[in-house]
Amino acid sequence: MSTPITVIVAYPSLHPETNQPIRFDFDYYKATHVPKVLEIWRKHEMLSFSIHKFQDLNPLTGQKQPYVLQSFAKFKSLDAFKAALADPASEGATTDVERVADVFPPFMGCRTDGGGDVLEDPLGIVRGRSEINQEA
Repeated sequence: MSTPITVIVAYPSLHPETNQPIRFDFDYYKATHVPKVLEIWRKHEMLSFSIHKFQDLNPLTGQKQPYVLQSFAKFKSLDAFKAALADPASEGATTDVERVADVFPPFMGCRTDGGGDVLEDPLGIVRGRSEINQEA
């Protein structure tokens, strides 16, 4: 039996090198980038997808939020997610991130079968754009 996995894509609010706010085009992300990704990932047993856009300041603490946006994609299994990433069309979606933001977001994964185990960098997906492009 396969174990479902949730993949979290997290756009930081500050650029990791300059500590300045990142450029993030939410309108482009919502209207163009997400539909491209969903078209590809739905073919590979993606079960659900959600977007969580954060306010600039945390309403509980008044502090700047660490993320601009996080998206959550639930897949039937880690193998299903690997197949989605291996799909040749995924390269175009990866390149499209440059139109969304000036930072390539880290990907994180965790089991979603109720076990609560965190997968330590499944597939080595917590990495930068240059590393992904070298593998293509």
